[in-house]
Amino acid sequence: MVAVAGCGAADAFLPASPSGSPAPASPEAPGGYPTGPAVGPAGSPSTASPPAPSSGSSGSSGSPSPPPWTLALTFSGDLNGTMTSVVPNRPDFRSECTGYNSKRVSAFAATFAGTVGGQEFALVILVNGYQQPGAFTAPVAVIEVHDPARKNVWQSRPGDPVQVMVAPGEERGSIDATLTNAANGSSKLRVTGTWSCRTGAG
Repeated sequence: MVAVAGCGAADAFLPASPSGSPAPASPEAPGGYPTGPAVGPAGSPSTASPPAPSSGSSGSSGSPSPPPWTLALTFSGDLNGTMTSVVPNRPDFRSECTGYNSKRVSAFAATFAGTVGGQEFALVILVNGYQQPGAFTAPVAVIEVHDPARKNVWQSRPGDPVQVMVAPGEERGSIDATLTNAANGSSKLRVTGTWSCRTGAG
């Protein structure tokens, strides 16, 4: 079994209180990711066919698959900007992906540590009860964005629309998620776009 690693620590999903201090940890999956709500029908893989796997080219267009850790993510709302790549890993801020090992631990988890508008933020994607590639929604799909110090945190909460696609190969996909500011409980952050990763650390 391959461990699922969090973004530098087991408290990657600790919500911040209005004072900025972390709240108690939620139940954890292997390696420090929270389990979140139990898997239900809403988060089961969709019947729609996900993008076809690619080994150097995809479909009739012949366009190559993106290199690992290539991002095309747009942030709007509380943050405005794009994330197009990850920064070099360091102990407190790192990119990781369970990738093709996800079925073994029944969770897909990926952390993308990069920059938005010149400031460092990490996007964390978690799919609980993961069995196969497909489309996933809340509450099975859980999303968080935070800065390295976790003083600024946005999380998917009940009522926030979340859609995550994990493509065959389990190292690329897409996201469209609206998150709630953990400090004020009201303002929003939307993250949309595509991502690719490599199984293991970035």
